[in-house]
Amino acid sequence: MGALHVLTALQVKNAGPGAKLSDGGGLRLDVDPRGGRSWVFRYKSPISGKERYMGLGAAPNSSADAARKSLAEAREAADRVRKLLREGKDPIEHRNELRTAAKVEAAKAISFKDYAEQYITTHEAGWKNPKHRQQWRNSLRD
Repeated sequence: MGALHVLTALQVKNAGPGAKLSDGGGLRLDVDPRGGRSWVFRYKSPISGKERYMGLGAAPNSSADAARKSLAEAREAADRVRKLLREGKDPIEHRNELRTAAKVEAAKAISFKDYAEQYITTHEAGWKNPKHRQQWRNSLRD
């Protein structure tokens, strides 16, 4: 894998457009031609054997970018990815499974009755006929 933690915070800060700076162990800072910065992790999938690139988030453009990942945070994210690789898991597939599970849980969180009531409340202002409103309520209730 090579040496880890090669980059310094100053190198990250001063990286110019088009730069691709390696921190070692698969972690890399990519700066696009317009100056957008992102952390990327390059690895070989234990499942398919193919080379893959996983985005780890945006990198800061200045010290005021609190929502973006610092070098230390990117290194922590890369460590989590390396752990998944040691366990024989593809990190991108693992992330997709977690997202799917979260969507399923979110879908279970609201019942049909609640969703139907929410739909009717949202749309009934556009229904001009009071009979039409009642028909919607009755058909969804029954």
